[in-house]
Amino acid sequence: MRVYARLVRAVKLTYPIALEANRKLKEMEAHLMTLPSEKEQRIYIKSVEDSLKTEYTPILKKMSMYQGMVLLKLIDRETGKTSFRLVQELRGKFSAFFWQGVARLFGANLKLEYDKEGDDAIIEYLIGLYEKGLL
Repeated sequence: MRVYARLVRAVKLTYPIALEANRKLKEMEAHLMTLPSEKEQRIYIKSVEDSLKTEYTPILKKMSMYQGMVLLKLIDRETGKTSFRLVQELRGKFSAFFWQGVARLFGANLKLEYDKEGDDAIIEYLIGLYEKGLL
């Protein structure tokens, strides 16, 4: 029962963040298409990254490792891309490799994929409850 209650708390905390991440990613990708040069795109990505750090660092610092791993899975669920792939696309291969190494040191994995019919079926069920306002 404790494991279930822990997962419920993690989903309630991280699901809104994953939804917001998906919204911001789509918004950013749409804006990137309008920028003419790669230099302007890099500048825009850096400005978005800085604003996200300012907004979410206090929230992420308060999260447990478990909640962080649930967040990684939910970001994959919402965006269709693992966190590793997102970092790789936005910051480059070396940066993705570096952050994957840091994550592995702390027992996490940026390459975690969301499997709604397998290991993550309970999370999918909880998301359904959350969306209906029952959680």
